Amino acid sequence: RKLAYNVNASVSQMRDGGIVAAYLETDKDKTLEAREALREVLSDLRRLGVADDELKAARISVWGGFLRDNEARPARALSLAAFEALGLGPEAYYGLKAELESISLDAMNALIRDALAPDNSVSVVIGPGQGEPPGTPPQSSS
Repeated sequence: RKLAYNVNASVSQMRDGGIVAAYLETDKDKTLEAREALREVLSDLRRLGVADDELKAARISVWGGFLRDNEARPARALSLAAFEALGLGPEAYYGLKAELESISLDAMNALIRDALAPDNSVSVVIGPGQGEPPGTPPQSSS
């Protein structure tokens, strides 16, 4: 339908939860329609879940990203320190691949249903007419 020129999603993990962010960039005159289309996609994902092949692809993607992010020694040291600070220890760092493989399709789909529940969602619009971002210097009236 050509409602957006960029669509993306990301996940930020935290010890006891996280944030799923799905966003799009669109023209001002398509904002409402594009926003509704994104809601429909997320609603379908919540209702239908993911298929086994999608979960397998996600595991590969997450594991590959983890390996890339931790290739350099300084990054690896920072990750190990973060795992320690979170109380997970180095066992969780070195056992991540096995942990990813242990996630069942049912468990993943239950997580998706919970994470994408309407009560857990927030909608934000940034763009023309939405105000200036924090820290924007005031315009001079000269």
